Amino acid sequence: MISQSKTASFISSFVILSVFAVSAARADDSLEVKRWKERSEKSLQLSIDAANKKCGATITGRFDWSATKYDDFGTKLSAPRYQVAPNAVEAACATGDDAKAAVRKAIKTIVIKPSAGAQSKLELKAGELDLIVVPDHNVMREDAKAWVLKRL
Repeated sequence: MISQSKTASFISSFVILSVFAVSAARADDSLEVKRWKERSEKSLQLSIDAANKKCGATITGRFDWSATKYDDFGTKLSAPRYQVAPNAVEAACATGDDAKAAVRKAIKTIVIKPSAGAQSKLELKAGELDLIVVPDHNVMREDAKAWVLKRL
C-alpha cells in the first residue's frame, strides 16, 4: 500500500509535470517573433498617440495576435499597413471640430487583426475600430479616411 505522503508527492509531481507539458505545448515565441511584435506594438502606439493628439481623444490600440502566424505575416505586415486605421482617424479629425467630437464619441480602441482572408477591411462596432489586415492587400489611407468619415 502507498502511504498518503507518497500519494500526495505523486499527485504534486503529476500536477507540476502536467503544467510544464501544457506550457511547453504553448511554446513561447522565438526572440525574433517577440521583437517583431514589440516593434509593431510600439509603432502602432506612436500612430495612436498622433491620432489622440489631433483628435483630443484617449483612444487605445492593440494587436490581436491570436490568429497571427509569423511565417505568414513577419515580412509582410509592415507599419504602413497597420497604421492605416490610426492614420485614417487622425486624418478624419483634421477635417474639423465636428469630426473630432464624433471620433471621441465613436472610437474608444483600435484593434489590428492580422488575417489570412482575401481582403483588408475596416469594421466599427461598439467603440472598437478593427483593421482586419491581410498580408497581400493594402487599404489606402484616403479610402480609410473616407470610410471612417462615413461611419462617424
